[in-house]
Amino acid sequence: MEAEMVGERLARLARALGTRATRRGVVQTAAGLVALSSGGLVPRVAGQEATPGGAAACPPGSAAENAALVERYWAEVWTAGGEAVAVDLLAADELHHWGVGGDTVGPEAFAERLGRFLAAFPDFAIRIDQLVAEGDLVASRWTATATHEGEWLDIAPTGNHVEYTGVNLFRIACGRIAEAWGEADHLGLLRQIGGLPELATPDATAAAAAVVASPAVPSAAPPAASPAVCPAGGLGENRAVARRWFADAVNPRDLALLDEIVAPGAVLHATGFPDAAGPAAMAELFRTLFAGFHDLQFAVDAGPAEGDLVVERWTATGTSDGAFQNLPPTGDVLSWTGINVYRIACGQIAEVWTEADMLGRLRQLGTLPDVAVPAATPGA
Repeated sequence: MEAEMVGERLARLARALGTRATRRGVVQTAAGLVALSSGGLVPRVAGQEATPGGAAACPPGSAAENAALVERYWAEVWTAGGEAVAVDLLAADELHHWGVGGDTVGPEAFAERLGRFLAAFPDFAIRIDQLVAEGDLVASRWTATATHEGEWLDIAPTGNHVEYTGVNLFRIACGRIAEAWGEADHLGLLRQIGGLPELATPDATAAAAAVVASPAVPSAAPPAASPAVCPAGGLGENRAVARRWFADAVNPRDLALLDEIVAPGAVLHATGFPDAAGPAAMAELFRTLFAGFHDLQFAVDAGPAEGDLVVERWTATGTSDGAFQNLPPTGDVLSWTGINVYRIACGQIAEVWTEADMLGRLRQLGTLPDVAVPAATPGA
């Protein structure tokens, strides 16, 4: 009976997200999953053309001012539950790419969506783990905590404490947020409130191929600082190093190149997979993806860079022509989005955080399969 209930919940979610439902219907069905997710990659050029009042209407804000605006957004809108404050922080035609549930335009639609989520998680709080600001773009990598105190996705309150991660990217214009994208570990959140069954943990050798949902993520300590054995790279140099991840290694399938561009002790924190330590483990993770999508390619849109951090938005597109996560191939072309944050040290990638629309990818494969979930790993 419990399995049937879970299946019905997930089927209802899939139906709602797979159709052009009304905003009211989608929000009622999937309010929680839209709370911090933003897929729907939009090229930055198109976003710039949508700047309120035109490019010459107001002077650009400094990186520090834009970063402060994003900090207010998290502290005053999300953590404090101040939906009304959104009017002061969001542009009148702010375009919010929630990913699941469709986009919203303007503060009123944003506040409605936000209010439904906070009704289920009233003590929701954000810890900003990294903030990267450059030009009109600000990226924030965060960890969220909350208690499930209201009905969400037809799941009755459990009282469970939840913790999950995400990355958001904002475009600032005229002192307000004009556009926003983001990715979050919604499958991990769903699992923590009983929306997915508890499943056996696979052994380490099978984990990368078997996982579909992230576990609860404990609070992660800040990454250790790199030894001061080399001078810090400039923003251009760091961007060039990060760009090689997809352009030179992943897209052309030259995974041996990871030995050159990735530091020996580097760690990849990819939501939904165990942490991959070192170039060899990272290469194996990508081989898992390539086995299911032989023509998989990543289109990258550069984000901000600051200090030793570089941010990139991306869209993955590939044909489901091989078994993936215990699912047979569908023959369909799939597309999903994500955001990477790279830490560069000594001319190499020292750490990567990846948040991706796993929900969207699995929905396009036809279902959320009953497969094993990896053990909890910090920073995943």
